[in-house]
Amino acid sequence: MNEKTIVFIDKEKCSFFEAVKYSFKDCTISSISDNITPPEIEKLATQINKDYSQVIFFDYVYNFNLLLPIISKKLKRKWIVTSSLPAFFDQTAYNLFFQVMEYYERNLLDVVGVVDYDVYLTFKEKYNLKYLKLDIDLKNNSEKEDVIGIIGYDYLNSDNFFNQLSAVTLTDYKKVLVLNEMNVTKQFAKQFDLIIEKEESVYKLIDRSKINLSVGLFSICYPYFLYSMDNDTICLLGNTHLLDDNKYLKDNLVLNSDDSIDEISFKINNVLKNKSDIFKEYKSFRKQYSIDSKKSIEEFLEEKENKN
Repeated sequence: MNEKTIVFIDKEKCSFFEAVKYSFKDCTISSISDNITPPEIEKLATQINKDYSQVIFFDYVYNFNLLLPIISKKLKRKWIVTSSLPAFFDQTAYNLFFQVMEYYERNLLDVVGVVDYDVYLTFKEKYNLKYLKLDIDLKNNSEKEDVIGIIGYDYLNSDNFFNQLSAVTLTDYKKVLVLNEMNVTKQFAKQFDLIIEKEESVYKLIDRSKINLSVGLFSICYPYFLYSMDNDTICLLGNTHLLDDNKYLKDNLVLNSDDSIDEISFKINNVLKNKSDIFKEYKSFRKQYSIDSKKSIEEFLEEKENKN
């Protein structure tokens, strides 16, 4: 049996895909078709058992539940969960998280990793969770426009979209790039004399914007923050532990109150004044983050057994 790892992830829908592809660059990255049949699942399991020594499931895909029980116990079986603690107010997210924990308790999984620090702190003792810092390395030297980008969707209450959009009306910015535009968003823009443009991908949105907003109520996809900052675009964040080790960055980029329109608009209006110092601090933060990320991924890959 080859010492190889395969990582299963939804390539089309998972916001962490580019970070997973980079962080696990020495592993095989794959997905499972929504239309796969039971015989095909069994054939896939046979192939995995033959060719790999380790399988990792990333986030939630229904077919993972069909594949996991027929993966050989000789393989190391691991699952990485992206849910945040506040997301557990959603019953579906809550149930899916504890379904994975049940797999761990039944010894169907050897290790469970999480990318949310609060989830790690809350459940690390009970489930021996591993905290992962995913990295990303994408460069795009595109010219920035005089626009605000909102990383989030107007149809998801958890993305805090309309508080962010409302904050823009208290600034001098008149154009906003978005990932979705419902009729209510169009009406809001007309009422407050904003120009709304829908961008086809989050990375294109980030590339074009002078400032990006990622002020969700539940959690952030922090690789988007890294990508934005790596490409010289300031990104404001909702409440997160990501920048706890750098007080200057946290004071300037992280909201104390995610749903405060006044605070979001204040940071939008002031953040570019400190841009040079922010990126100077970010350079130091980023270097250490990449070191920590590499270590967390290596330790996760090397973790061998269920200590339940």
